[in-house]
Amino acid sequence: RAVAKIRRESLRLRHLADNLLEFSRLELGRGAIQALPFDLADLVRAVATRQREAVGAHTIRVQIGPTAIPYVGDYGRLAQVLDSLIE
Repeated sequence: RAVAKIRRESLRLRHLADNLLEFSRLELGRGAIQALPFDLADLVRAVATRQREAVGAHTIRVQIGPTAIPYVGDYGRLAQVLDSLIE
């Protein structure tokens, strides 16, 4: 269990460091944002599932109402933001 916890925490720290580097690139104008349509409900579910698996718990609950509006934005970057907020 200790090794699994160390692995989980090291992956979490790596993820945070990657996010910081990516946001730094964006601020310096070296990154690009891809504005594409996506389903916001699918994004939230995917992030919640990934976070549940990362912590090995069922403490993250998601309740999503019906969404008929197509969202346009950078799916990957928004997922990074949500991951960072949850962590």
